[in-house]
Amino acid sequence: MSVAVSKLTGKRNYFEDFEVGSKLRHARGTTIGEVENQLLTKLVLNTVTTGAMIRLGKAYGNLMVDLMAWSEKLKDRGERIVMEACGVDRARARAAIAEAQGSVKLAIVMVRRGVTRADAERLLEQAGGLGRKGAGDPPPVA
Repeated sequence: MSVAVSKLTGKRNYFEDFEVGSKLRHARGTTIGEVENQLLTKLVLNTVTTGAMIRLGKAYGNLMVDLMAWSEKLKDRGERIVMEACGVDRARARAAIAEAQGSVKLAIVMVRRGVTRADAERLLEQAGGLGRKGAGDPPPVA
């Protein structure tokens, strides 16, 4: 038995309404299964949240920079972010984060602009918290 698509648009489309061995003729195209649905959902949600983080000023280029380096793991991550964003060595990145009292975004502004912590805070405030406006354009992605 073959069931047309038009019969599937009614009120009673339950599993029990179909007979064993019946085939469903569906419209041309790809049938999306559970795995594809999960993948598409993840892609859309990641895109939306990344866009939101960019608009909120939590990203600088392709790096999420709005973090406070308190734990050893976050200090290491913050140092690597400053190193990549500013093209400095680990010692300079560590010193900048320490001077910025753990703020990676503030450390990037300080290093990129060559200013003090107070000046960097003022630049970020004038830029509405946006790293790109405060620190200038990020380096190109390698």
